[in-house]
Amino acid sequence: MTPGTTAQEDASPLLPFPSLAIAPLYPGSFFPPPDDAGRALLAGDVEGGASRARAVLEGAPPARNRFGALLALAVADGLRGRYRQALDGIDEAESALREPDDAQRVLILANRSAALVGLWRLTDAERAAAEALKAGRRMKDDHQAAVGGFARAVAHLARGRRADARTRLAEAVRGFARAGDVLRQVQCHHLLGEIAYDGEDPIRAGSHYRDGLALARPAGALDVVELLTLRFEHR
Repeated sequence: MTPGTTAQEDASPLLPFPSLAIAPLYPGSFFPPPDDAGRALLAGDVEGGASRARAVLEGAPPARNRFGALLALAVADGLRGRYRQALDGIDEAESALREPDDAQRVLILANRSAALVGLWRLTDAERAAAEALKAGRRMKDDHQAAVGGFARAVAHLARGRRADARTRLAEAVRGFARAGDVLRQVQCHHLLGEIAYDGEDPIRAGSHYRDGLALARPAGALDVVELLTLRFEHR
């Protein structure tokens, strides 16, 4: 598959960015809103999340809820590999707000970066991710800063800037740990393991796969456990 294509049938549901040599686990660098639709998307129920978002929009919701529903639909498009539609949807979600606050800006910018990576518009992706990181740090919120840092790491990986990606991921995993976000910690450890393995450092790679497994097993993420186990045992 060539960079920038959008045929989701070529993607593993667990590795939703098929054009990346080192790709993040589901849901990639897409960050659904913190509502019912977003929780369904995080759980892997893309159609269920989209359906919940459409139901919200049918009820003439207030601006904040409309923003969340539109963003959830955009993320669902991104997770299906429809990156152009995702980018348009993110713009529509942003337009639902008169003036987004920093938390909303982090979501808008991180997801925009993810869609731009999918479209292989990498300079724009890095720029959006850098702005997401800046907005998260401005909030002095560990999780929000880690969201921006993770988005920037994935954009760096797409550009082949693996040392920069490793730095951002090391920061992000600490932020996600302080915030108690297990899914994103596992994503960080997986990517750090892949970067280390690709850099011919199997001991460090194994350490990150092991750390990811230690988090994924209690969470019952069986598909992630299987993938990380294969990485740990065969690399």
